[in-house]
Amino acid sequence: MLRFDDKVAIVTGAGRNLGREYALLLASRGAKVVVNDLGVPISDSEDVGSSSVSDPAADVVAEIVAAGGEAVANRDSVAAPEGGEAIVQTALDAWGRVDIVVNNAGQVRMGAFADFPEAHVDTLLATQLRGHLNVSRPAWRAMTKTGGGRFVNVSSGSAWGLAGGAVYGMVKMGVIGLTRSMAAEGRLERFCIRRPGSSATWRRAPTRSSSSAPRRTSRATASRSATSTARRTRARCRPATTRSS
Repeated sequence: MLRFDDKVAIVTGAGRNLGREYALLLASRGAKVVVNDLGVPISDSEDVGSSSVSDPAADVVAEIVAAGGEAVANRDSVAAPEGGEAIVQTALDAWGRVDIVVNNAGQVRMGAFADFPEAHVDTLLATQLRGHLNVSRPAWRAMTKTGGGRFVNVSSGSAWGLAGGAVYGMVKMGVIGLTRSMAAEGRLERFCIRRPGSSATWRRAPTRSSSSAPRRTSRATASRSATSTARRTRARCRPATTRSS
C-alpha cells in the first residue's frame, strides 16, 4: 500500500469536497496533515454562498484525529503572501518540516466575458493563481533544507475553454504553466511537481545531493479522485535510475 509515514503534508482548501478527501487520504496513509480552510461559503458565481460554514478545517482535523491520525487546522488565506507563509509555518511549528503540498484552495467566479466584474478578476487571480505561489514559495524553501518534496497543483479542464468561464480558465491555465515551470526548475533538486490529470511526467534528477469548472462531488467520487491522484503522483515521481527527463 502507498504510504506517507512520517511525512508532513499541507492541503489548502481542505475543509470540504476534494480538498477534504486529499487530507483524509494522506492522513489515512500515515501523513501528518495541515488542514487549511477559511471556512467561507462555497459559491460558483457570487461573492458569498447560500449558506455559511463555521469551521470546516476543525471538522476535518477531528475526523483525522478520531481515526488515529495527526492533523492541525489552519485558517489563513492563500490569497496573501503572509497567509502562505503562515500556512507553511503552521507545519514547521507542529512537526519541523514540509514534505508535500497540495495546492487545492481557490474561489470560483463565473460570468460573461464582456461584463465580468473587476472584483471577480482580482478574486480569481488572488486565490486561484497567486494562492499557489504564496504557499509554494515558502514551502519550497523549507523543503530544500530537508532534501526536497512534492507539490500537487490543482488545475481544471476549464483551462482548455469554457463558455462563461474565460477568466477562470485563464487562471487555471496559469496554474498549468506554473506547474510545468516549477517542475523544470525542481528537476535540478529533489522535487516532484504534478498537476492531477496531466499526461506529462517529471522525474527527480538522479542525484544524492542534499541540496471543466469545479463542481460539488459526492464523497465516493471525491475519494476515488484523490486516491487516483496520489497513486499517479507517487508512481510518476519515483526517482529515475538511469536518466532525468
